[in-house]
Amino acid sequence: MRGEERRQRSMLIVVNPEQRVPKEHPLRRIKQMADTALKELSPIFEQMYSRLGGRRFRRSVCLRPRC
Repeated sequence: MRGEERRQRSMLIVVNPEQRVPKEHPLRRIKQMADTALKELSPIFEQMYSRLGGRRFRRSVCLRPRC
């Protein structure tokens, strides 16, 4: 092959949100509020979901913000 080889930059960067979001950022407070609300709603979620059937997953994992 002729010419110079150009490499593509990496498109995936793995970052820990705990390191990226400042300690006083409003998202941290929102996350605390969401975690508290989900904890309170957990018994209601348990009643809503069937004990039989397909594979289960933790709803709090699906509903919780990722930061």
